[in-house]
Amino acid sequence: MKRSFHALLSSLALLLSPAALAVPTNPPAALPQPVDAAAAAYQEGLARLVANNLTASEAAFRRSLSLDPKRADAMLGLAEVAFRRDKTDEAKKLIRKAVEADPGNANAHASLGRVHALDREYENAEKSLKQAIALDNTLVRPRMDLADLYATALRRPADAVQLYKDVIAINPEHAGAHYAQGMILAAATDRGDEARKLLEKAASLEPRNPLPTLALARLASGAGDKTAAQQWLTKTLGIDPRLPAARDLQGDLFHAQGDPARAIEEYQAVATSQPANGMAHAKIGSIHQSAGRTSEAIAAYRESIRRTPRNPISLNNLAFLLAGQGNLDEAASFARSAVRAAPGNASLLDTLGVIEHKQGKHRDAVATLSQAAQAAPKSGMIQFHLGQAQLAAGQKDDGSKALRTALDLEPGANWAAEARSALSRLNGN
Repeated sequence: MKRSFHALLSSLALLLSPAALAVPTNPPAALPQPVDAAAAAYQEGLARLVANNLTASEAAFRRSLSLDPKRADAMLGLAEVAFRRDKTDEAKKLIRKAVEADPGNANAHASLGRVHALDREYENAEKSLKQAIALDNTLVRPRMDLADLYATALRRPADAVQLYKDVIAINPEHAGAHYAQGMILAAATDRGDEARKLLEKAASLEPRNPLPTLALARLASGAGDKTAAQQWLTKTLGIDPRLPAARDLQGDLFHAQGDPARAIEEYQAVATSQPANGMAHAKIGSIHQSAGRTSEAIAAYRESIRRTPRNPISLNNLAFLLAGQGNLDEAASFARSAVRAAPGNASLLDTLGVIEHKQGKHRDAVATLSQAAQAAPKSGMIQFHLGQAQLAAGQKDDGSKALRTALDLEPGANWAAEARSALSRLNGN
């Protein structure tokens, strides 16, 4: 079965509450008796659509329109059929025609809002969805769509939360609204308990959906409760043993528990199921790197970059390891790519600056490490690296100042003795 237009929108709540474009997906068991032949044909089309019999559904909707050419709901039904057949342009035309035919039809404006969202015309989408709500204050769907829009493209989480609350007030059993609101609150530092309750409610409302339990596992893991995280994750994997996001989190938990071998198994499973996922190999590389298995780490980072060329973590870590092997030119190339992928990141700039310093490009290193120091002024290590580059570039006063700053910030660091030795030489001792 092809996804409906509603499912095309990338959002939080739609993961739990898919719905058809303009017609109800779960009509009442006993449909109201139609008052005329056009209405009867529409009801038949609706029933056929719910059964995913697109050919019969289309025929019934067209028969309804032949009897009543201005029947907007039949146009919206045809639009849904078109979307399920991947005839997007045809569906959009039908939706706009429905709005023109019946400007007071709330479903038509709601569907037009989805069209605008699909076209990334977010202000128009907001306007149409608000119009739908104004026309029928009892409708849930346009509220969910508008909330999803606020939660994603428009980045107005507070407004999204309020709309999800409104949906729950209308329909207390709406799993999608509980889930989406919980996901937004989970991102707030001080609203974890509220998020947990909402996600638990979503999990109870849709016990065969793995997303709420996965969200609860992540929430518990982020709060440091590894036991609860594992419990929720076990439930998630019981629902969907192959869910890549769940296997990835299982790998993280195994790694945190000191079981890197099982963590690697989980990450490899994720990489196998998601060929474009470079992060799984980045995590494998990190485990090998921590264990001192440099060759394996380099191979994993290269595979990560092959899959995700702009992964700054893999680019940076590979550059660091290559530099340690003396392969400075290739290391510098990867380090520059990392900086381009995440401009302004102090750690990435630090890696590039250190490599430039090792290459003998001391002035380039000073410029790069100065940017890193501006981005992370409290990092003693970056100040130490900057001081080394400045001294090598002949900037003794600046280098001396940077080294003293480094020691003030981190007097007990593993590079502190080297910094003190350099200052002692500068002072003639």
